[in-house]
Amino acid sequence: MLDDPIATTPSWRGFALTLTLISLLGVMFSLGLGSVCVMASDGCSGGDTRFICTASGQNTVFWLPLSGWATAIVGSLPIAGWASRRGWGPWAGLFAGALIYSVPAVAAYSIAAG
Repeated sequence: MLDDPIATTPSWRGFALTLTLISLLGVMFSLGLGSVCVMASDGCSGGDTRFICTASGQNTVFWLPLSGWATAIVGSLPIAGWASRRGWGPWAGLFAGALIYSVPAVAAYSIAAG
């Protein structure tokens, strides 16, 4: 496998570097977003029945961005391989990863805001 021309092309090296950098930034953003979403429960009172006011709701909004981060990384790799085999290069995997990440991040925000 070391002589695989696809794995050693500059396009794949750039993709791997970009994915690594975006992943590092993404984990920091996910931790921040999860923490901010948990803080949305600060205004809860004893009789509040909103989901964010429960322990399950707080755990959900904290872990949703992190699970989306991990899913986006794992999901971007097969899409990058598929796009590269079609001749488009691996960069479509980054866009797919961003779309994959946005679903749980928006879900966490909507739970926290609701």
